[in-house]
Amino acid sequence: MNKRILFLLLILTLFVFGISIVSAETEYETMKNANGNVVNYYGTSTPIKVKKNYEERTEEFRGTWVSFYAGDINSYTSDQNMKGQLLQVLDNLCHYNMNAVVFHIRTHNDAMYATDMAPQSPYTSSADYESFDYLTWFINECHERGIEFHAWLNPYRISANGYSSDATVDYVAAKYAAYPKNVAKDTDNILMTYRSDGKKGAI
Repeated sequence: MNKRILFLLLILTLFVFGISIVSAETEYETMKNANGNVVNYYGTSTPIKVKKNYEERTEEFRGTWVSFYAGDINSYTSDQNMKGQLLQVLDNLCHYNMNAVVFHIRTHNDAMYATDMAPQSPYTSSADYESFDYLTWFINECHERGIEFHAWLNPYRISANGYSSDATVDYVAAKYAAYPKNVAKDTDNILMTYRSDGKKGAI
């Protein structure tokens, strides 16, 4: 009797498992490009499968970029001034029913936040993070208003226009000697290119 029950349970399990496989197969379809060719995962022969029916999301990402570099806010002069500027940003976001902000925290291998991995940005050189961390404060203010905070950073750029024509990779690396965790302290990681004026510079 026990063997018969176990056998029936095994059959039932295989049946349910088979249904789930069929269901999974019917729920997804193989992705094809505009020419009708199957699209595989990069470097493999495994086809990419996508859901047949698009599931519309109920939430939306309604956000904007905010950057010192683009002039959206002015350089840090005082704690109160910075608070005032950022509160105005939040007021504007709320006014236009935005729910996210993408905030520029790294432009040229520097940092607009407290870190020992990169030099402090000229835009926030007046900030004393030990007495007041404006970025932590801003993130909290965003969350209190139901606004998502997203950090925007340029991970590799060192310079927008390149250093002077006599600059070498050693010259650039020396700028980051005090930051042992910064990749630019290693000359092998520095790319030299040509500026718009035809002179060589690091990017």
